[in-house]
Amino acid sequence: MLFLVPLIAFFGYIAGFLLKKYIPEEQKDAKPYVFWAEKIILLLILSYLVYSSFSLSILSVILFSAGLLVGFFLKEIYLYLGLAILSLEFLPTVLVFLFGLVKGEKHIIKNALFFFLPFLILLGAVPFEYTKLFAAGGICIYILRRREKCQSTCFSFRL
Repeated sequence: MLFLVPLIAFFGYIAGFLLKKYIPEEQKDAKPYVFWAEKIILLLILSYLVYSSFSLSILSVILFSAGLLVGFFLKEIYLYLGLAILSLEFLPTVLVFLFGLVKGEKHIIKNALFFFLPFLILLGAVPFEYTKLFAAGGICIYILRRREKCQSTCFSFRL
């Protein structure tokens, strides 16, 4: 039954896409709230990943730094979310589901490929703490990069 966990997490993305497709009139007013919801959910995922797998070893720092470096060049958030739920734990899976509900974009097949690609690591003997730290680095870069891009639209509240 554990193989259903990533499918359920990715179903949030599909449900978010359907919500945006069939209720477009609500999206314009909700843009600043969606931006902050994405940020808060990603910060919760990041804090959980770092808390559950970081130790004061040089390997932890190297893996987190490698995630930062790869995240700077490879800008696919669903790759890092797939790595984050690779351990099939409950909390990151729920948070990825909620992120998918909020995010829901058009490119379902491309994002599904990046989301399910890390599950090939299960064929090898890689400890989950390594993938969690790498994913945390990529998510951290994604949070910082999106903040610069959308800052002007987030503070345009109408009174």
